[in-house]
Amino acid sequence: MSLPSKHLACDVCGDQAKLGPFPSAFYLTERDGPLPVRWTLGWCSACHCSRRLEDWPHEALLVREGAELLADAEERRQREAQARPRQRGWLSRMLRREPATEAPIEKATSRHAQELADLRLYHRLLNVRQSTNRCMECGSTRVWHWDLEKLEAPEHPGCGGHYRASLEDSGLRLSYWGMAVLYDLEGRHLGTVC
Repeated sequence: MSLPSKHLACDVCGDQAKLGPFPSAFYLTERDGPLPVRWTLGWCSACHCSRRLEDWPHEALLVREGAELLADAEERRQREAQARPRQRGWLSRMLRREPATEAPIEKATSRHAQELADLRLYHRLLNVRQSTNRCMECGSTRVWHWDLEKLEAPEHPGCGGHYRASLEDSGLRLSYWGMAVLYDLEGRHLGTVC
C-alpha cells in the first residue's frame, strides 16, 4: 500500500517540509523490548531543514494520558456490558450462582493494554534518559519543535517565511510497508529493519 506524500511549502523561498508518511520508529530497551517513538515535526539546525524530531513526554503528560486511557477503557467496558447482557449457563442457573466478575480495566482491549504498558514504560524511563530531544535523521540536539496544533504556520528559520500546507499534488507516493527505524534510549540511530 502506498500513500501520497504530504508536505508544507515556505511562502518565501519555496522550501518544502515533508509531513508524511514516515516509517515506524521504536526505541530498543534491554529488558522491555521495543517502545514506539513519540515524534513531531520541527527544524534541525544541523541538517538545516525540517525534520522529524523526538518528542519525549513529560511526567504530567504521561499521567494525564494514562487517566484518559483508563477512563476510555472503563467507558468502553460499560458500553459493552450494557449492549449484550451476559447469558447464564445451565450450570449457574441450576446452582443459582452469580456470573463471574469482569476482567480488570487494563484488559478491556488489547489496544488499551498495550498503550497503558507503553505509558508505564515511558514513565519508568523518564529518569534514565540523559539527552534532550534529537533530530531523528542526524541525531543533533539543536532542534526546534513546531506546534502544528496552532493555527499559525511554522516559521522557516533563515529566510523569514512561513510554511503553509501545499495544495499541489506532487504525484509522489511512498510505501514503508514492514519498515521500522530503531533507536537507543538516548535517541541515537541504531539501524533500519524490514
